[in-house]
Formats: sequence, C-alpha cells, structure tokens
Amino acid sequence: MSKKLVFIVSCTLVYGVALLGKFRYLPLPSFIVANLADFLCLPLMLSFSLLLIRKIKNEPGLNLSPAMIGAVFLYISVVFEWLLPMYSSKYTRDLLDVLAYGAGGVCWGIIQKRIFGI
Repeated sequence: MSKKLVFIVSCTLVYGVALLGKFRYLPLPSFIVANLADFLCLPLMLSFSLLLIRKIKNEPGLNLSPAMIGAVFLYISVVFEWLLPMYSSKYTRDLLDVLAYGAGGVCWGIIQKRIFGI
C-alpha cells in the first residue's frame, strides 16, 4: 500500500473519530473534539488537491509551494473564522481554530515530499 493512501486513510479515520466525539458518540477530551478536525483540515484538503492537480496537469512530481499552502491557510481562516461567523450564528470565531489550521498546514508542508514525493 502506498504512503499516500496510508496517510489519507489514517487522517480520514482520525477525523472520523473526532466527529464521533463531537456528536457525543465517543467520549473524548474537549481539546481533541474542538481542534483535531481543524488540525486535519489542511492536510486532507491539500493532499486531495495535490493529487488532483498532479492528475490534471499530468505532472506526478509536482509539489505545493509554501506560498500555496499559506494561501489555502489564509483562505480557510478568513472564510471560516471571519466571514461565515458574520453571516450565520452556526459558525463561531475561534483563534484556536486558526492556530490548528496553521499547525496542520505547517506539518503537511514538512511531510509533503516524504509522503507525496516521487
């Protein structure tokens, strides 16, 4: 099994466990319930995006630059932590979410070449 598949499946399973905790089907510490999904957001999104971009451009060795990762981080942070809370009470602003997005993006940037490299 490829490293890419193991990484994506592992992150997805951990994300699923965090959701089970969020909906109270599984007792988990509040920090994990509140921040684990946000931490995994960028690694999962960037992994799928990288694989799709590689397929579309037919460039299997393509990697995302730190600027691209930063742009995705900025976009997700602004939309989910600033814009959406202004227009819907369903969303709340949380600086810890922004920090979790950033930590996930940094971790993914560090391991990108190890897992998704050729």
